[in-house]
Amino acid sequence: PLIAPVEKGRVPVSWHIIPLYSAENAPVKFVFKEGSSEFWCGVQVRNHRYPITKLEYLNKDGEFVEVPRRNYNFFESREYGAGPFTFRITDIYGHVIIEENIPLVLDEIVDGENQFPY
Repeated sequence: PLIAPVEKGRVPVSWHIIPLYSAENAPVKFVFKEGSSEFWCGVQVRNHRYPITKLEYLNKDGEFVEVPRRNYNFFESREYGAGPFTFRITDIYGHVIIEENIPLVLDEIVDGENQFPY
């Protein structure tokens, strides 16, 4: 369906972000990219209430390090290590959750324990 007749050309459109309501009573989830290992790893965060702006992991020195996001929505790095991981995730509203003890598991969805607030 079109939002306006084609003859109108470009038309103004407005939109707003709505929360993922299926995340109401469920935590965020993690999927590790095929081929992930202690030497290279890609992780995707799923079931988050609002869009994510940043994912960081806790390195061996106890510092959070921001991980680059690829255009196919995986956060990839050669620096993660073998896990288990501690991730700090920030949404578009600045809410921050920390997920600890996330194991590197392939071919499964790993449940976190937290969800972004409304």
